[in-house]
Amino acid sequence: MAILKHFASKSSNYGASLDYVLFDHDEKSGKVLRDANGNRILRRSYWLDGVNCDPFLYAQECKTLNNQYNKNQKPEEIKSHHYILSFDPKDVKTCGLTGEKAQSLGLAFAKRNFPGHQMIVCTHADGSRRSGNIHVHIFLNSLRKIDVEASEWSERAIDSRAGYKHHVTKKYLQHLKQDVMNMCREKGLHQVDLLARAEQNISDREYYAVLRGQDRLDKETTEDQKDLATVDAGSIPQKTRFQTQKQYLRDAIDECAKDATTFDEFYYLLSDRYKVKVIETRGRFSYLHPDRNKNIRARALGAAYEKEALLEKILQNCQEREMQTRVPISFAGFDLETHPILEVLFIESDLRLVPDLQKSIKEKYSHVNERKILLSTLQEEARTVAFVQMNNISDLDELENRKRAAASLAADSETALLQTQKELKEINRRTHYTGQFLDYKDTFRKMTKVINKGKYRREHEKEIRSYEEARDILRRYTPKGKFPSLRSLQEKKTELTSKLAEQEKTCQENNKALDQLSIASQNIKIILGYSETTREHNSKKISEDRNVPRKPRSRNRGPEL
Repeated sequence: MAILKHFASKSSNYGASLDYVLFDHDEKSGKVLRDANGNRILRRSYWLDGVNCDPFLYAQECKTLNNQYNKNQKPEEIKSHHYILSFDPKDVKTCGLTGEKAQSLGLAFAKRNFPGHQMIVCTHADGSRRSGNIHVHIFLNSLRKIDVEASEWSERAIDSRAGYKHHVTKKYLQHLKQDVMNMCREKGLHQVDLLARAEQNISDREYYAVLRGQDRLDKETTEDQKDLATVDAGSIPQKTRFQTQKQYLRDAIDECAKDATTFDEFYYLLSDRYKVKVIETRGRFSYLHPDRNKNIRARALGAAYEKEALLEKILQNCQEREMQTRVPISFAGFDLETHPILEVLFIESDLRLVPDLQKSIKEKYSHVNERKILLSTLQEEARTVAFVQMNNISDLDELENRKRAAASLAADSETALLQTQKELKEINRRTHYTGQFLDYKDTFRKMTKVINKGKYRREHEKEIRSYEEARDILRRYTPKGKFPSLRSLQEKKTELTSKLAEQEKTCQENNKALDQLSIASQNIKIILGYSETTREHNSKKISEDRNVPRKPRSRNRGPEL
């Protein structure tokens, strides 16, 4: 498959583009490689052409054009654009793609889509780390040199006139990707839909971070193996794959999404197995890595990790779970001394719900062959009966009322927890800027006493700017009156930290109580033969907005006693 990448550069060094396509560069540092004599090393193979300029005079001609129109003179201006057209490595063997053919395709693509610009088009046949994927580099001056006819994808009248700059928009990039797909299909090359969002969004920065990290890990592993050459092989480090934080999140989400049937269960599995928190804001997901303080948005991971895709996956899990039939179980022949939890199936109770549950369980399992017994499932159902008896629940209506009350209590405790977290965040911010304010307070005061304030300010510009920044921010909290002392803020922080720990404990207890009631309700309905696990029910339950991870509510799991 061919892919297209775009980079904009504000560097005025046009010669660096030519050096990159002609000479070998270190992939990690980006520096030019040199031989033993200090001379630059030419690339093994390349094909180079120039459009509207001599390729070897590309830098000089670009600067001459910029001076002619007095453009690209400011540091903040985008001075050049870099497009990379990379072909699938399979095209070499199965489609007969060569460097010459790729250069011809790249040159035609550049002339067709960037008319009037000064460009160098160069094809390399080695690829990243000698991977063998043929790719074409297109470097163009952002300033147009020649008037051309207006194109159908142009959004402005000046996009075809000399002296105006290359205008990159989302619509224009979509046109370029569509042109790449059309070109590859016409030439019989491998191609995928570039306009559809990638399931895994791996940026260049992450890609090169993986390469550098893997090299470092391989080197460390090799050194450890040398050091432990005389030691038992079992002591050699097992970690052989470098993983970025984003890839850690992708792997964790993939694993948990396979097992979850509700969003609540998905939240809990991520938190319990991988210590990853899920935050939903305006219907969009973001994930908090255990080693980070800032969330990573789902769209940065890829389309497969956004809410809609996960919803579809969880709904599919629900349908598969509904299609699975439960294996009949017999309670005959069990030793009650070995399995005392089963005694609850024979206790006498005044509660109306308990005899109904016992009757349903006995009728369900009494006729089943003992060889088909599944002890764990029967134990879970017995635990459910015990939970009803111990909590004095007379009927389903009472259970549902208790569950609603527990849900309300859990929501209130979560709201209080979020409020305390917000207050603690504000106190930390105020503490930081109070310290900054006090550090540079004397420097600012001295400025008010010197005669030449302008000179003093220039000499202490950084300190005075930091003082004024802290002062303005602290005034937002206390518009009138004296700023609170650093000591009082630290005492407030200690108080909030202690309060936060208590609230977290309360939240966990409330969530645990709610989960027990929910699991009991679900299991009771299954035992009594209620049918509520329809697609509509699952869809409604999955779409509930829940941002706090909770324990999964499994149909075969009884409440903890």
